[in-house]
Amino acid sequence: MQNDASELPAYSPPEGSPSTPQVPRELVTHTYPLSTKQRKPWAELVVQSKAPSSQQLPRLLEGEPVSGWVKIDLSEEMSMKSVTVTVMGELISDANARYVFAEDSRVLWVAPAQSERRSITPRSLFYKGKLKGSFTWPFTLGLPRTVVLPDGKGPSRIFTLPCSFSTRYVNVTILYRIVVIIDHGSMLKADRILGTNCSYTAKTQPSPPSIARQLAYQEQSPLMGPDGDPEGWRTSPPVVVRGTAFNTRKVEIVYTLSLANPLSYARGSVIPLHLKIECSDMQVLFLVTSPNAPVVYLMRTLSSGYDPVGGNFSAGPQAEGKIYLSRAKTISTTTPIRMTERVQKAGWWSLPTYGDSMACIDRVLQGEIHLPGNLHATAHLGRYDYFASPQYEVAMYPPEIAGFTATASSRLQTTPVDICTMYADGPRPVACSPPVYDEIVRVVEEPGA
Repeated sequence: MQNDASELPAYSPPEGSPSTPQVPRELVTHTYPLSTKQRKPWAELVVQSKAPSSQQLPRLLEGEPVSGWVKIDLSEEMSMKSVTVTVMGELISDANARYVFAEDSRVLWVAPAQSERRSITPRSLFYKGKLKGSFTWPFTLGLPRTVVLPDGKGPSRIFTLPCSFSTRYVNVTILYRIVVIIDHGSMLKADRILGTNCSYTAKTQPSPPSIARQLAYQEQSPLMGPDGDPEGWRTSPPVVVRGTAFNTRKVEIVYTLSLANPLSYARGSVIPLHLKIECSDMQVLFLVTSPNAPVVYLMRTLSSGYDPVGGNFSAGPQAEGKIYLSRAKTISTTTPIRMTERVQKAGWWSLPTYGDSMACIDRVLQGEIHLPGNLHATAHLGRYDYFASPQYEVAMYPPEIAGFTATASSRLQTTPVDICTMYADGPRPVACSPPVYDEIVRVVEEPGA
């Protein structure tokens, strides 16, 4: 049974869904100890964040500082030169080479010269480079919102820091971490390091939709199509599908797909779609305009096969053992292995036909792609884009329905899109159907084909 727009009310998400305003979380405390061989903690990193619980990784949000403290409790003297805390973002290759693209550091304590013998606290003792007692050093760190990196198509540009990114099949990781380095100032005694990985969320946001679409969202009314709201849609060129109907006759079908404009969408929302289908064969037209016939997917491409030798040999200037992504001359790579996945299939419904429906050679469907709330957001890092995040596309394929066989089964059309972490300003998108999320499936095909 087909539903027209008048029979399909706007779907209201349940309370607690991504479209429901969230109450700001209180800070939770994450504790990471460093123990002696006897399992007695003597150093401790404490981080405060807005994570759901202290058992999860600390959560870093773009533009917001991260705070905490470092505590040291020494019952015996220990040689120590300095104590430093750093928050950093790194691109990590499949050979575990780490390229730092953003960081912020604080020196919490540095040893005075030996001539400056003095008591640091009533319970501490510094003498000849040795430290003893209990110390607590608070800190506040803040990553920059942006980073300057080489652009593959020209000079360096400013890019927003990417979200944390790690997924199966891909050995390239975007990692954020907080690290405390206790420098003993001796080549015979290794520095002590304690720290934790963090979850970083960038605040990426689509531009506002057209006035007509905002009004539709506000009133929870059907969306106007490209004819009534040309600014609200990005319409792709028509594509022709050739095939055989009912194993007897050759037919041509013309598809014109439109995506909601701008081509950026918040995860947890939807991608509105509009599809015009034309065919001079009325029997075939009714067949291929069934809501089950169009095949449109949200696809994503991931890259691997990156930097097999670690990249150190091709890196630019280093500082304190770090390789800075902004200074890297090149990154040694094999031919990148790009893996394509089908993330989510579009759902469709019919729009009402006015006049003599039998005389029309075209029909219109509207649809939407539901975006899971846990999708990795798109990131852009210049020539490192494919290593920093998935790249998303909306891809259209020939129809899949009994009674019609397309000549080719490959992609008909591809439109790149961005997935953001925040909603656009104004009314939030209103879904027209309850969310049904597909299992992500790997496919063998060339991305953007």
